[in-house]
Amino acid sequence: MASIKNAIIGLVLVFAPIWWILKGSFQYLGRSGLEDLLIVINGGLPVLLVLFGLLILWIELEDYKIERELKRKSKKRKK
Repeated sequence: MASIKNAIIGLVLVFAPIWWILKGSFQYLGRSGLEDLLIVINGGLPVLLVLFGLLILWIELEDYKIERELKRKSKKRKK
């Protein structure tokens, strides 16, 4: 019984946003849902790209630190 409830909730969560985009908020704000979606993407995408770039930079810096530490340890072992 719980799986049927979860399936119904999942269907609602899939189709409700699609319906909202197609119907839009025209009656409330005077624009379509697609315009609202484009505004959110236009505003959110640059922030996500900056965060993704910072993540890549952080991973590469950590990789550089690890490589440098390994080289230093290998030099100590050779001595």
